[in-house]
Amino acid sequence: DESGDPGPWYVEFSSTTYTVNEGEEATITLVRAEGSSDPVAVYWSIGGTASPVLDYTGVWESGLSGPRGIVSFAADETSKTFTIPTVGDDGYEGDETVVLHLLNPTGGPVRAPNDTAVLTIKEVDPMPTAFIFALNLVGPDYYDGAEENDPGLKVVFDVYVDGKSLVPVILDWTSVNGTATAGSDFIANSGVLNFGPVNGPTVQTVSVTLNNDAVPELLEYLIGRLSNPQNVEITDAEDNAYI
Repeated sequence: DESGDPGPWYVEFSSTTYTVNEGEEATITLVRAEGSSDPVAVYWSIGGTASPVLDYTGVWESGLSGPRGIVSFAADETSKTFTIPTVGDDGYEGDETVVLHLLNPTGGPVRAPNDTAVLTIKEVDPMPTAFIFALNLVGPDYYDGAEENDPGLKVVFDVYVDGKSLVPVILDWTSVNGTATAGSDFIANSGVLNFGPVNGPTVQTVSVTLNNDAVPELLEYLIGRLSNPQNVEITDAEDNAYI
């Protein structure tokens, strides 16, 4: 806060960055110049990826620019702390941030460089995991008499995700040449799998259509591959499907 104090008055954050584990309480320190007569500093929560109430709590007032809190200094105090409790949950959502600003009640300057700080709330819940599994492990798994040129004959992969995430789980998948070759042996396929938020095991199925190259061949295979994970850890990125 600044209210016309003609002296060497300022207040600032002791650091521009703070870190706390989800579910714990963050301690934020404000520093004030010696000899300052103004006893009040006002901090605001404006911005960041964390949501008030859902991700963090505390004693906040409703200001014109959003939630704000007030810190009062005694006459001889040059530092003061306030706390921001964070809310623990049992699902993954990644690290989140709270952006704090020091402003006076009408949004004026505070005469110090560290007038903004970022509190990072570190995720403590495990990230979900994913792997790909080929259902057609060997050619004999097909029905009796199946051939490459059978209409619609495909190899099938299941993509499994397990865990709990409060944010969407997204993966890319693609077919890759093994000893079988795209164009002659199969029709290349790929896509994006959006599982959304997950809570426990879930699966999506993808497939690759086979071609008849009219060439006698031994058993061949193509590869299903996962990549570009978002909010998920890939534990097994590839599996072979035999044709």
